[in-house]
Amino acid sequence: MYARKVSSNAFMHEILIETSKLSTNVKPNLEGLASVWHYNLWSLKRYLHAVESDQLSMDNLLDLLFALEGLFDKSTSSDFIKSMCLVSLCKNRKDAKKMKNLLDVAYSIRNEIAHGGQSYDPYDKVKLDGKETLAQMIYWKLKPIVATMIIKAISKLLEDMNMKNLRFNSDDFVNLTFEK
Repeated sequence: MYARKVSSNAFMHEILIETSKLSTNVKPNLEGLASVWHYNLWSLKRYLHAVESDQLSMDNLLDLLFALEGLFDKSTSSDFIKSMCLVSLCKNRKDAKKMKNLLDVAYSIRNEIAHGGQSYDPYDKVKLDGKETLAQMIYWKLKPIVATMIIKAISKLLEDMNMKNLRFNSDDFVNLTFEK
């Protein structure tokens, strides 16, 4: 049993499998993932590392960001990564602004830690959308974003037999921006 200042859903990874969709959804996805498991899936590894513990630290947040960054070439700017998330996942301007603010805070925390400017505890306060929140809440809000981007990257990998790793590039951005 762990005592926490704030309730947490750490180590809780619920999954709903509709038995009617086992043969059309679950089995093909698992088979697809198994068919590329031997490739460089570094982002998936970092993501699994970020969610493996029931003890949350800012290292978990850093691992989430490393997983997200790993979906892009090493020289890709954080602004491009943020933009790719926005065009991939947001349906409207309001959602995009909210996600951009979250990503800005997450990258700010990352930069402060990485460059030695500040250390963060999960219970430290940060500003998100003009309101104070716990630093660990950035982790919980970022987690599904990174998971969805990894799923999209795996889908792209499964569709293109020439790919050998999980990568997004500028062509993906253009295709998402100008679908029509």
